[in-house]
Amino acid sequence: MERAIRIHQNLLARESLAPEHREQALLALAQDYLRAGLLDRAEGLFQQVSEVPRLRASALDALRLVYERQHDWQQALGVFRQLARINAAPPRTVAAHYLCELAALAIERGDSAAARQLLREARGEASPFARAALLRAKIAETDAQPQLALRLLRQALGESPQLLQEELPHLLELAGPQARDGVLAGLVAQAEAHGPDELRHLIFAAIAAQLADAPPLRASIDKVFSQDATLRAVSRGGPERYERTAQEIGALLEHAEKYRCIECGFSGRSFYWHCPACHSWASFEAYAIVKLR
Repeated sequence: MERAIRIHQNLLARESLAPEHREQALLALAQDYLRAGLLDRAEGLFQQVSEVPRLRASALDALRLVYERQHDWQQALGVFRQLARINAAPPRTVAAHYLCELAALAIERGDSAAARQLLREARGEASPFARAALLRAKIAETDAQPQLALRLLRQALGESPQLLQEELPHLLELAGPQARDGVLAGLVAQAEAHGPDELRHLIFAAIAAQLADAPPLRASIDKVFSQDATLRAVSRGGPERYERTAQEIGALLEHAEKYRCIECGFSGRSFYWHCPACHSWASFEAYAIVKLR
């Protein structure tokens, strides 16, 4: 990286360099700085190159990435709008995520009105949009509107099943002990309608939340276990062995890498909307390797 920077700096030092080659070298140097993590230097050069019509789209998109890494969501949103005006913007869901980041900051400082407005704008960019529903549920809970929070959280989980491992305990807490089995039965019906993968995600989320003994889940857990050769083998031996297996899996899931980025393969125990490794948006999927010994 240092060598690339030196090469491009030396090119720019040549007085005889043609204007179009100078502009291209500036863009390449700015990209070198971005890859090296020298964000302030990269920002200045990308702003300079963005004034060149033929390089404007490339420079602005790279500048957007600089602001993402700086977590300057307002600036990133502004650059997104500039890209949209020249028909060079990424998908509108990216703008929706920027608006959700700003809404989350507004919630942290206690400005619910600003957060609600930002979330309305996010839904205008992308609908349905599970992240906006999740944040709106958080506001409803803060405003002592548990039924609205419950409805919004169920909506978010329906739109993004990968959130189940994070949010299932929260959903059941909002529903209350008396409604627990009804909520779980509804989730099972929804998961079965979408196929075996979603049902498996629900069952592992429930086991991780120590819900293996819930009556609405028993048949589904049997079904998921019977479809996996390892789980089928270790759970043989009657109800006692079955319960023990579920408990062991739950304990293992507490320490498993639960999520993986489908773009770069980065994995971890926490869910991210923005991958820390490759900076992709909404690329995390529910994922866990359970090793039984």
